[in-house]
Amino acid sequence: MLITFSGIVGSGKSTNAKHVFKFLQEQGYPAVYIRFRFLTWQKIFQPLPAKKKRRHAHKKAAPKAHDKPLRCQPAVPLTPVRFLGYLWRTLVFRAFVRMRLRQKIAITDRFYYDSFTHYKLASRTERLYLWILKKAMPVPDLALLLIAEPKVILRRRPHYDAGYVRELFLNYTQIAREFPNVVTIKTDNFGALTVTIVQHVHNALQRSFRIRMETKLQ
Repeated sequence: MLITFSGIVGSGKSTNAKHVFKFLQEQGYPAVYIRFRFLTWQKIFQPLPAKKKRRHAHKKAAPKAHDKPLRCQPAVPLTPVRFLGYLWRTLVFRAFVRMRLRQKIAITDRFYYDSFTHYKLASRTERLYLWILKKAMPVPDLALLLIAEPKVILRRRPHYDAGYVRELFLNYTQIAREFPNVVTIKTDNFGALTVTIVQHVHNALQRSFRIRMETKLQ
């Protein structure tokens, strides 16, 4: 089973992905936590960690001051080289899921959806590349997309460039339209967020169990 967490910076995706991982482990489920951006072909042959490593408690470091607003690279064209790179990574990930994640619940921090927000995806060629990648990539059992309004993100991440945050927000909104299987959750208020996410996970587990039972009966 594959559960993915995607979302704009400051939306709470990493915090909630770790929370769900810990929750599932405490409930006795065979859960594994994966940082998607660091998954390489070598990881296919490495042992999966039995549990997430605990870090020693320490005071949270104060955020570093920035002389200039932090601005990541704006949206760029999806070139043939980048497309082939993603296609190769898709094949690697499919092999990883098939070989290493059977009978497990994989929680991924980020997914392909986050990667696609950095590209324009406007030209006919880019749309073709996206169509091929959508056909090739595995569909998660539960894909959560956490998003908040730009003004909220800028309060949480004041060192980010406002223009970049607004552009990223629009790109994530577009991704939500491109992938109808994605469940979008607004995180402008963290109030009942944990309860909402756990309920989605619970529903996904029930669906997965029901599908397995129906398959056995056929």
